[in-house]
Amino acid sequence: MDSTKLQAAIDGCPPGGVVYVPAGVYKLGSGIVNASHSGIVVRGDGPGKTVFQAGATATAFNFGNADWPPPAATIPVSAGATKNSSTVTVDSTGATASHAAFQVGGFIRIEAGVNPPWVHNIGVSSYDLGFSMTFRVTSLTQNMVTFEPPLQFDFSPYSPKVALLSILPLTGVGLEDFTIDLQGTGSYGIQYAQMWGSWIQNVEIENTAAHVLALYAVLKSEIRHCYFHDTVNAGPNTEGLDFYRNSDWNLIEDNIVYKAGGIDIGDWEGGDAGNVIAYNFAYGTASGDATVAGYDIDVNHASNSIFNLLEGNIAGGVIADGYFGSTSHDTLIRNWFTATHPTAANNLASIKLKHFADYFNAIGNILGTAALPTTGNVGSNGFAYGGFYDAPQSAGYDDGWSTGVQVIFEMGFPNMGNTGYSGTIAASTPIDYSSQGASLSESQALDLNVAATLLRHGNYDYFHRAIVWDPAIASRAIPNSLFRSSAPGYFGKLAWPPFDPASPPGEFNDANLSRIPAGYRFVNGVDP
Repeated sequence: MDSTKLQAAIDGCPPGGVVYVPAGVYKLGSGIVNASHSGIVVRGDGPGKTVFQAGATATAFNFGNADWPPPAATIPVSAGATKNSSTVTVDSTGATASHAAFQVGGFIRIEAGVNPPWVHNIGVSSYDLGFSMTFRVTSLTQNMVTFEPPLQFDFSPYSPKVALLSILPLTGVGLEDFTIDLQGTGSYGIQYAQMWGSWIQNVEIENTAAHVLALYAVLKSEIRHCYFHDTVNAGPNTEGLDFYRNSDWNLIEDNIVYKAGGIDIGDWEGGDAGNVIAYNFAYGTASGDATVAGYDIDVNHASNSIFNLLEGNIAGGVIADGYFGSTSHDTLIRNWFTATHPTAANNLASIKLKHFADYFNAIGNILGTAALPTTGNVGSNGFAYGGFYDAPQSAGYDDGWSTGVQVIFEMGFPNMGNTGYSGTIAASTPIDYSSQGASLSESQALDLNVAATLLRHGNYDYFHRAIVWDPAIASRAIPNSLFRSSAPGYFGKLAWPPFDPASPPGEFNDANLSRIPAGYRFVNGVDP
């Protein structure tokens, strides 16, 4: 098998080296593993030219090595853990101390010992996290740990603790310019675990029956200009670009994720913070039923993700599904969420924020298409039909698979697959979920905090056929970007920013998909 030769080349590659795989078809009888070699790149001649055909069950490329079971946060913080700080003080980090396992270059997780009141976990297991973020240690003294990037939240009121990840991350590792074909296998395409400053670029992954790409404790890394498509199964464990756990401060930009499980932030155990999901074409996610749309971007299936930015994407819709608990403080700016799907007429919405999804910002987005119905009603059977701006707050208004209702915003419902609920959680300031039950069966109320804390400003929606502004906000200037100061070079001849609420695209067609490079590439097969 070709995997033996490729594995030997990776094992023998020095730091700073490239394992070059020329055009051809290579059969991987076993998965390719890199558990310990930093600073190496595996590079092909391009997608469709260098093709790896994966074996029966192994992950095609399994890079990095993860602490398992996940370490608990047991080391109290005596000082620090404040917003914008880069240090925490613990009892000791010295060579003879009980916490000698701190390592420069290693990862730490800073976690709330007592969760903030707006954080809520459901289905807690021994591996579930408190509210947390993960960092890389840059220096140590006897009592002080310095880390990067700076902390983006003040943990100090919440009895912060530190968890040590004992395995040093790989750094400077890249996968570039090839195809992984998983036809007829149950394999993952790529798994990255405990990585820093690494990347995946111009990689195609097709025909998966399991996860396309999974990230476990991956920090400060990039995934760009990739093409993930045509997953052959649907439902759980077929996620596309999957933030599995503790993956923070990453840039996911200019990718196509088409009928391939979507983009999922916080698949199971959460703790994913500060990621930028930008200028991707994520569309056509399957649900297992061709008439029911899946979710193209999901910002929380697990709990406690925070501060993630979605900018300039085209997707059928985005959801915070809330299955394992809360998420908060995400920003959606200048995206086009179409409320459409290539085959499905059901479960269509631009933005769905389920229970415990609080303090979201939706600014300058385009919501829906010109085909969205501008009227709707609730029938005698309790089901809604037609189009709505805000989904009816009535239990079971949409069963998810038969009514064909389309909504711009759905907020506060407890279940990711339907709209049943029992009782309500009143909106409160501050939010306090401490009395809520920790099981899914106990978490069946409509959460009114979601709508009460959602900031909606300057979005054009096709229900009103107009821009809707927040009357409490005087400024009507929408930033071009929240992370770029000017147009990225890869936009080429395309206008930037691609989406302006004052000039909505209208129809879901090739010309309008081509407003972002990933959509242009999907339509035309080349970059703009």
